[in-house]
Amino acid sequence: MSFVNAVLADAGRPLVEKIHIANTFNPQRFTEDKWFINDIKATDKEGNIYEIEIQTLNQESFPNRILYYWSREYSAQLKKGEDYRILNPVIGIAVTRFLLFPDLETPHNEFYVTCRQNPNYILTDDLQLHFIELAEEKWRHLSLMCPEMREWLDFLGKANQKTEEEMEVLLKKDGGVGGAYKKYRSFCQKPELRSIAEDRWLADVFRRTLLGEAEDRGLRLGRKEGLEQGRTKGRLEGRAEGRVEGNIDALLSVLTVRFGGVPAELEQKIRSLTDSATLENLLTAGVTCATLEDFRENLR
Repeated sequence: MSFVNAVLADAGRPLVEKIHIANTFNPQRFTEDKWFINDIKATDKEGNIYEIEIQTLNQESFPNRILYYWSREYSAQLKKGEDYRILNPVIGIAVTRFLLFPDLETPHNEFYVTCRQNPNYILTDDLQLHFIELAEEKWRHLSLMCPEMREWLDFLGKANQKTEEEMEVLLKKDGGVGGAYKKYRSFCQKPELRSIAEDRWLADVFRRTLLGEAEDRGLRLGRKEGLEQGRTKGRLEGRAEGRVEGNIDALLSVLTVRFGGVPAELEQKIRSLTDSATLENLLTAGVTCATLEDFRENLR
C-alpha cells in the first residue's frame, strides 16, 4: 500500500486507505517460473484494481504487453448478465530495470486516454498506466519526484549498493520502505526461500548471457551480410537483409544451446521468416521459453 500510495502521490492522485493482495505468494510457482518476474494484483476498498510488475528484460513490445494486461483485467470484471456500469478502474504500474522512454526526463511517467486537441482532457480514469524506470539515465531527475517515491526508488534501485549501516536506518522506520526491508530480511533468513531466490538469480544471469551473446552474434553477422548484400541491392536493403540473417542465425544458436538442437522442419520455418521485428521477438522467446514446444507456440 505504501508503494502504491507513493506512485499515486507522485501522480497527484488520491491515496488508498486499504489494499488487498489478490494473488498470494506461491513458492512452488516461484520455483518453476524462473524466467519471469511474477506480477502482483491488488484491489482497494473502492474496487480499483492494481497490476504491479517488475520487468528486467528489455523488450520493445513491453508497453504493448502492459496494455494487454490492463485490457485483460478490465474485461475480466464483466460477467454474463452484468453491464458496463460495474467496471472499476484498472491501474497498471510497471517498474523496469532499463530505459524505456529516453525522451522523457522523469523516472515516473503516467499515461491516460486523452484528447489530442486538448491533452488536459482525460476521457476516463478507468485506464491509468504508470511506468517507473530504474535506469541510470534517470537518476539525476530523482529530485523532481515526491519524497515517498524518491525513497522507494532509492530502495528498489540502489539497496544492493548501500552499507549495512545505511540499511539498518531503514529498519528503524515503520511501514513503507522500512517494512519492506524487514520482510526482505525475513525472507532471506529462510533457507528454502533463499535457495529459490538464488536459483532465480542464476537463471536470470544465464538468460542475460544467452541473449547478450545472441545479440552480439546477430550484430556481427548483420554487418557482414549487410555489406555483401549492399554491393548488389543497395546499402539500406543490404543492411536490412543482413540483420534478418543475423537474427535467424542467432535464434538458431540460442535454441541449440538451450534445447540441444533444432528439428529440421523448425529450422526451415525459422529460415523462411523475413521480418526483423518478428525475429527479435522470437529471439526473446527463445531465451525465455521453458520448452521447445513453448517456443513453437510463439512461432505460430
